[in-house]
Amino acid sequence: MSATSPLVSLAPLERERFGIPSARANGVTAAHLAEVLEFCRAERIQFLTARCRADDLAAAQALEAAGGRLMDTLVYWRHDLGARARVERPTFPLRLARPGDERAIERAAGEAFADYVSHYHADPRLERARCDATYADWARRACLTSSPDAPMVLGEHEGEPAGFAALRLNGPDEGEGVLYGVAPRARGRGLYLALMFASLEWCRERGTRRMIISTQLTNWVPQQNWARLGFEPYEAHYTFHLWF
Repeated sequence: MSATSPLVSLAPLERERFGIPSARANGVTAAHLAEVLEFCRAERIQFLTARCRADDLAAAQALEAAGGRLMDTLVYWRHDLGARARVERPTFPLRLARPGDERAIERAAGEAFADYVSHYHADPRLERARCDATYADWARRACLTSSPDAPMVLGEHEGEPAGFAALRLNGPDEGEGVLYGVAPRARGRGLYLALMFASLEWCRERGTRRMIISTQLTNWVPQQNWARLGFEPYEAHYTFHLWF
């Protein structure tokens, strides 16, 4: 199995952030776990993030037997773009990110995710400060790589970017909301809902049939908003960490 396998691959961002040889595996099954572990041995991986479907208990139990520890449950929601949102669209001025926004977006993301508990934060072996920086760095990178097929939409508060939505096109039929954040100073003004409406609109303009989005199971407020907008849950994945 090579480092470009669709099942497991090297994770250069985790290595950069935590200083540990890292890998990621998605869609792990019990039948293929041995291949994933062999890859980690061959590549001298120390830290593996592995995901399996929440309804695949055989995979979850195999990961536990291999020493994996459950860190979070990721829930996916989707919106049939043939339907319209059931709530009124807030009037909030939005624009596309442009060069020079990345530092302000990084600050906004740092504020937005200050108290967020990710699968990184759930692992006591990872340094908390580096976990905190993960989402700010993710938002900065998304801003720098913003493109027509993967744009970042943002809203300003008091003249500075304070909320953002990073989107991408997964294929001709599907768009995805990848990362959202609103700094506390800009909350309560309708910015998050405005970003969600803009995301749905962008997906429709691209001719897709659906939009998907995901978050941790216990991140209730965004999911309540998604339900109001007509999204429905359809899939969940467990996130395990394995240390070698």
